[in-house]
Amino acid sequence: MARLCLKDLHRTIPGRGRTQSAKDRFTKKVKLPENPADCWEWVGATDSLGYGRIWVNGRRELAHRVSWMLFNHENPGDLCVLHDCDNPPCVNPLHLFLGTHQDNRDDCCSKGRHNRGEKQGISKLAEEKVRWIRKLYAGRHGTQQEIGALFGVSPNTIGCVVRRKTWAHVA
Repeated sequence: MARLCLKDLHRTIPGRGRTQSAKDRFTKKVKLPENPADCWEWVGATDSLGYGRIWVNGRRELAHRVSWMLFNHENPGDLCVLHDCDNPPCVNPLHLFLGTHQDNRDDCCSKGRHNRGEKQGISKLAEEKVRWIRKLYAGRHGTQQEIGALFGVSPNTIGCVVRRKTWAHVA
């Protein structure tokens, strides 16, 4: 898959009786605040997570990635463009920094924005059930196999819950 190039942002593309570059289209879709240090809100198209999207050279690109390239004159390549402000529609280059996919994941987890527990969607347990499992096991009211059968999960799942390998965030 071809990556976005800096020259793509400045290429002038004719269309519908007007000629404009991706940079021109980009700036028209940004709401600038009174204080330039605040978030620059993307008012164009967004994805389901609220991140801005813009068409460049026939491809939909993330607006904050395009912002990074426009204002830093640098192609991030395989690196992610991350937000300091944790505001998905923000395209202020002062709020953006580069990192690996792991940096992105670590940033997400450190700020408590990752899905865990019931929010994951595939979870068979809920926090209240996890508390009951730990109480039952601590009170010796059944083996991992018996408790697993009671809650419809495997004994291995019960073991992970009681050792806090999973659901560690539940008190």
